[in-house]
Amino acid sequence: MNQFFLEQVAYIAKKMDAVQEGPRTLLDNSMMMYCSSMMTGNHNADQLPVIMLGGGGGAREGRADSRLHR
Repeated sequence: MNQFFLEQVAYIAKKMDAVQEGPRTLLDNSMMMYCSSMMTGNHNADQLPVIMLGGGGGAREGRADSRLHR
């Protein structure tokens, strides 16, 4: 299941990276987060895999660019 879900995330990210929004792509201007509820088959919740993709429109240190809030 994890392989299937990660393939879907990769598919969406590739499509988003193909959409130009001025000098950047849709993926550059977005953030995607993928979380799995399982690290191992025994449902170990101590170390859950998390993947972050995208440029967040240039956001830094967890703060959105003020231009996004106008």
